Amino acid sequence: MRKSFYKRLERLEQCCSAARAAEERSFDRPDHSGVEIIREFLRVDAVEHPPEESLTTTFASALGISNRELRRRLLARAYGDRYVPSPVHG
Repeated sequence: MRKSFYKRLERLEQCCSAARAAEERSFDRPDHSGVEIIREFLRVDAVEHPPEESLTTTFASALGISNRELRRRLLARAYGDRYVPSPVHG
């Protein structure tokens, strides 16, 4: 009996691992827009998106950073070392 229990447990762990990997890969597909990914992040974290607030403001708030910091991080991610913030826009 113990042996079958551990086999079932091992199979369950493999299934969960495969499901997690599939979910992570689904966001790497180019057919997901940034808006869809942000909305999914907010949904999974049970964050409400108030209609009077922009999606990026809600996203930054959920991450615990300012809009300016979110913008800086997204631009740095998109352009890497080529991105140099202007002194006016920070």
